[in-house]
Amino acid sequence: MNIFKWFQTTPNQQENPDQLDSKWHNDDSIDAAIIYYVQKDGETCVDIEISDYEDDTIDNFYRLLTTIGNDEVFIETLEIVKQGFLDAEREDLFIKLTKQLSLEFIQKSEEEPCLKPSDVL
Repeated sequence: MNIFKWFQTTPNQQENPDQLDSKWHNDDSIDAAIIYYVQKDGETCVDIEISDYEDDTIDNFYRLLTTIGNDEVFIETLEIVKQGFLDAEREDLFIKLTKQLSLEFIQKSEEEPCLKPSDVL
């Protein structure tokens, strides 16, 4: 995975020098964004943006970072993806995607017996 331009821009000579330009959004209510994407060559990238370097913004960025590894966020994201495929009438692609995800999880999980021999004794 490649970290693609951490914070995307540097503070410039604007009205507020702590304000950063955004590549991904124009909503002033957004403090922080983490964008994952894949380039055409297959390289996975991460782009991170924060609106400024104020303490409140950094606190909100912290909240965002703590959600990344959360299983509930993954499931919710997958539900949004599912709905998008359903809306596009491409259920077949969602099934293909979930099969690939399932295989990935199965390969990464360690197989252990349901009952360990020490539990039986």
